[in-house]
Amino acid sequence: MSPYYLAERPKIKPEYQIVKHCGADYPEDMTTGILKLFSALEDGAQYSTGGQLSGCTTLFVISRKGIYAAHFFENVSFDADSEWLESSKTGTNEEIFQITVIDILTNGGNYQPKLDASLIEDDYVKAYLLRPAEA
Repeated sequence: MSPYYLAERPKIKPEYQIVKHCGADYPEDMTTGILKLFSALEDGAQYSTGGQLSGCTTLFVISRKGIYAAHFFENVSFDADSEWLESSKTGTNEEIFQITVIDILTNGGNYQPKLDASLIEDDYVKAYLLRPAEA
C-alpha cells in the first residue's frame, strides 16, 4: 500500500470502510461510495476520498458544492465472478452490472448513497471515470 493510503485510511469513518468480499451477501454490497457536501466541513477543513486502485473502476463527480465518489470491483460489476453470477436471477454479467452499477447510482445501496445531482449540481461540475488500462 502507498504511504498516502496508509496515512489517510485511519481517518475514514467506519461506516465508509470498504466491504470485505467475505462480508458481502449480495454483489451490490461490494459497491461502495460517498457523497460529501463541502458545506458540511468545518471552515478550512480538508477532505480526502482516499483510495488505492488496482484493477477497479472509480467514478468521481465533483463540483464546488461537493463530491460523489463510487468504487466498483471489476470482478463483481463488469466481469462477475461465478459466485455472483450463481446468486443472480439470470446469471449474466448484464444483470450484475445493472444491480451493482446502474441501480446503485440511481437508488443507492447499503454502503453507497445514490447519486443525487441536485445536491452537488452547479456550473462547475466535472465527472471523472478511472478504469483499468487493460480489459
